[in-house]
Amino acid sequence: MPLGADRGLGVTLNRARGNLLERENLRKQLEEKQRLLEQLAHCDTLTGLPNRALLLDASEQAGSDAVL
Repeated sequence: MPLGADRGLGVTLNRARGNLLERENLRKQLEEKQRLLEQLAHCDTLTGLPNRALLLDASEQAGSDAVL
């Protein structure tokens, strides 16, 4: 193995680890944004109380559970 070849492998491994960490960070950010969108879709932004969309989702779920 040529002198310094193992350093190239180390750089490659560090880049791969950095890419994995960045990907995990982006995944966590996406999950947080999805939770926020879900909250915005189902709760009043001023009061935080459930809105009509949440009521419809709950009634549809209850209806589908009753059919089973």
